[in-house]
Amino acid sequence: MAYEVALDETLKVDSPDLVEGALLQRLEEHQADLDAFLQELNAARKSETSNRLALQQLLKTAAQLQAKLGLSSEISGAVAAALEKVGIPVQPLQEAKALLLALSRLDAAMDAKEAAPSKLKKVLDSWEELRRMEDVC
Repeated sequence: MAYEVALDETLKVDSPDLVEGALLQRLEEHQADLDAFLQELNAARKSETSNRLALQQLLKTAAQLQAKLGLSSEISGAVAAALEKVGIPVQPLQEAKALLLALSRLDAAMDAKEAAPSKLKKVLDSWEELRRMEDVC
């Protein structure tokens, strides 16, 4: 099985160990960005007043780091394992992203200037999506 890791150009490697090595090298090149993200992440975890805006900012910082590392938007497998090793909680961040998307859809549905039945359907669909997220978490 071959894995792809996007660096400055796509590199095909044949084992998870090589994927991890290539990613760790890239992380070393962006150590300051990684340290800043981990510091922001730890502050968010310790905060008793975390809110939606703070979570949005954290996910924005995560996306910026992801782009600098040349990673695709969907992270899994060996790449996720390597990121977990350096302290990046991939699965919880992906769940937080999905939760914010569901909340945004709910907000949009509730603010919609449409006919009542259509608005109600959007609200119910968004609510159901939030319930599925609750089952996952």
